[in-house]
Amino acid sequence: MVIFDFDKTLTNKDTLFGFYSEVDGTNPLFPIKRLGLILTAVIHKVGIISNTQLKSVGVFLFLRNKNRNEILEKANEYAETIKLNSIYNDHFLREPKANRMVISGSLEIYLRPLFHGERIIGTTLSYKNDKVVGLKRNMFGKQKVEALYSDEIYNIERLYTDSYSDRFLMEISDKVEFVKKNKIIINK
Repeated sequence: MVIFDFDKTLTNKDTLFGFYSEVDGTNPLFPIKRLGLILTAVIHKVGIISNTQLKSVGVFLFLRNKNRNEILEKANEYAETIKLNSIYNDHFLREPKANRMVISGSLEIYLRPLFHGERIIGTTLSYKNDKVVGLKRNMFGKQKVEALYSDEIYNIERLYTDSYSDRFLMEISDKVEFVKKNKIIINK
């Protein structure tokens, strides 16, 4: 199996905040919510809260209580705006479809329409009465390996990633292609 991270690996930027903006950007409180997320990101950066806690704050601020159908509609619209880079064109598409997979901390809800018919493992939302209430699963760090194991994938032939937060995936990879600014900079 050849595994591809998504943000800054198959794209040139992070996509999660763009989705928050797609869903909640017209809300008059959006700028204040954005500031709250930025402050939370700083707290995460210094190690006080985890990636899951940071992502949970984003979901709480921008997606909570949104209807499932509204989220799905926005996800489909947002997927159409995401620009994939040359790693996607030159490496992802060259792998046989049965041998490739995207595993990402980004939300599956917009990855699925973007990569229609592909194998995807991403972060998922939790719903109650068809309204978003939080995170169901966050794909970050060790959780990515656990998700692969539950899919009975125990070894990665080649991993494409931009981040050392994927070190747990690197440990089960025969080869790692480290991506920065749309180029492979380290080939181990």
